[in-house]
Amino acid sequence: MAAARLFEHVYVHVLNSDGDKRLKFDVPVTVSIGYDPHGLSCKISKDDNVEVEIPVDSKTECCKFGAKSYLFASHEDLLLTFSSASDARRFHEMVFKVRVGKEASVFNERTDDSSATQYFQFYSYLSQQQNMMQDYIRTGTYQQAILSNMTDFKDCIVLDVGAGSGILSFFAAQAGAKMVYAVEASSMAHHCQTLVKSNNLQNRIKVIAGKIEEVDLPCSVDIIISEPMGYMLYNERMLETYIHARKWLKPNGKMFPSRGDLHVAPFCDEGLYYEQLNKANFWYQNCFHGVDLSHLRDEALNEYLRQPIVDTFDISICLAKSVRHTLDFTTAAEEDLHHLEIPLEFHILKSSMMHGLAFWFDVAFLGSTQTVWLSTAPTEPLTHWYQVGASLVKPSLTGIRLVSYYSVGCDVAVIVDPTHTDTQTPAWSTGITSLVDWYHQLGRLDHQLGGLVRCLLQKPVFVKEGQLVTGKVQLIANRRQSYDVKLAIQIEGTAVTGSNTLDLKNPYFRYTGAAPQPPPGNNTTSPSENYWHQVDEQGAKQALNMVNGITVNGLGEVALDQGASLITLGASSLQLAPTLNPVANLAGVRVGQQQQILQQQQRSVAAPAASTTVLNHHAVAPAAAYAPLQHLVNPVLRQTSSAGGGSFPVNSALMIGDYVTPGSILLPTQGLNMNPSAAAAVGHSPSSH
Repeated sequence: MAAARLFEHVYVHVLNSDGDKRLKFDVPVTVSIGYDPHGLSCKISKDDNVEVEIPVDSKTECCKFGAKSYLFASHEDLLLTFSSASDARRFHEMVFKVRVGKEASVFNERTDDSSATQYFQFYSYLSQQQNMMQDYIRTGTYQQAILSNMTDFKDCIVLDVGAGSGILSFFAAQAGAKMVYAVEASSMAHHCQTLVKSNNLQNRIKVIAGKIEEVDLPCSVDIIISEPMGYMLYNERMLETYIHARKWLKPNGKMFPSRGDLHVAPFCDEGLYYEQLNKANFWYQNCFHGVDLSHLRDEALNEYLRQPIVDTFDISICLAKSVRHTLDFTTAAEEDLHHLEIPLEFHILKSSMMHGLAFWFDVAFLGSTQTVWLSTAPTEPLTHWYQVGASLVKPSLTGIRLVSYYSVGCDVAVIVDPTHTDTQTPAWSTGITSLVDWYHQLGRLDHQLGGLVRCLLQKPVFVKEGQLVTGKVQLIANRRQSYDVKLAIQIEGTAVTGSNTLDLKNPYFRYTGAAPQPPPGNNTTSPSENYWHQVDEQGAKQALNMVNGITVNGLGEVALDQGASLITLGASSLQLAPTLNPVANLAGVRVGQQQQILQQQQRSVAAPAASTTVLNHHAVAPAAAYAPLQHLVNPVLRQTSSAGGGSFPVNSALMIGDYVTPGSILLPTQGLNMNPSAAAAVGHSPSSH
């Protein structure tokens, strides 16, 4: 801690109601001023142990007392007496600035206090940090981007903005960074410091508690790393903090990520639109417990249509190629993000109803060695942001229902179906048992969803293939660390328009865990015939051809069948359970039919042996039919089997007259005479086939 914020040899007294004072500690103590998201934290330590912590904000009751003392009024009134008047004056200046608001930073000016409090509390949970770290796509991509560009980090000074648990700082250290300044504004900074110490990286990672807009670094940095993206890229407004951090970046320094692309595309989803529409039907009731609710139906409908929908969707619902809006983090100004305007121009690829606009983002890490992309596109694996969609205004809750809860950027409470289980994202569960669990769930939900967003139009419009749709999307920043989203579209050459205004702070998390389904009506050929054609193609590749009792696949590769058959050694003579020809030409027969034929053959093999065996539709006496095989059976085993019976597995492809190869046809080989000369005497030689 900087010496300016540390005060030694301070005496602490407790004042009673009569104004009398007594020593709280029998020895002088140390007073330190530290960062707190709400203002400052005054800590009184004795023998390196924090005994008292006093939060200082604009509402704290305190005052200067004489030349060397300071008084705090709380459940017990504490009088701090400093060793010198200069120390008391420095302490007073720090506290006074917080109390009168002179410590106002860029962050404080653009953010409501209540929003900031929720925001930093949210990120102070280890469970939330765990959720983000367990996003394999996110964490793995960041590590790959850093380690594949080690020349950008080797012996460099690195700044980690919004470090959280410090995972990105550790990646930078792995890449050879000389020093990493990990700046974290929430109380997670303490946990980050613990991890740094436990990993013996105190000399290479320095944790700084505070907002990047307010802290001081000892020097400029070579590269800035951060995860500043919210859902729809801009939510949470942390990109402004990331850009603000450039004041510490050396000329030509790098930023990871380096640029962000927000993609916008029109979409058709009848089910989603009517799902939102039907939710408002609750307010149609004119006798709900004797109360008429119908006059609020229109207001409820507008509210539902103002919600961006966060879920997954199939890319084929998009009606045109997406429009890309690019933001270069290395050159953009903070003011550029206060009001974003994205012009739209879509060449419609298929005739359909257009229900709204879908959004997703990609970010690029432009390294000296390699460029790495992190994408939330609907064609990519899910991340903790998900993809987001917005309708032009109006879908029933399945699996997850959320109403008015706070998640990073959402003021809402959560109702979750406790029977729902998400197998694709095991990082979060669905049981809500307390208010604390709410916050934990909200964090998981917000970070399991968010890259894919859809915004509905107030009223869908019909578009035809070949038409040109133009318009714009406006993102207007607000003090709730979010944006108001305004949509406006028009079909060129017509008077048809569509619009809506949405609250990005209040999304509807719709993800149910089910794989997104393609839209209906996209089959141009028979799905049934397509399926069987694929089965036939697969069957052709795996077609079985019998060559002298040896299974050969469609590529001509030998695959000796290890299936089980039976040699039954009876009391009177050797009986071999029949193995019918499994291929009676199965080429061209579908796989399912092949399996049925083989199953029927196996059932016939397992049936009790008859007095005669039918092979190739000819009645043959068992002893005569299998006489050549008797030479292969050890006489001792034959005697033993005759007494008690027994069975040995053989190749199920074995047929009368086939050439027997040692160690392959009869299994297991124990107790069988595998003399090659005897084997050769069984029947024909390979050349005779």
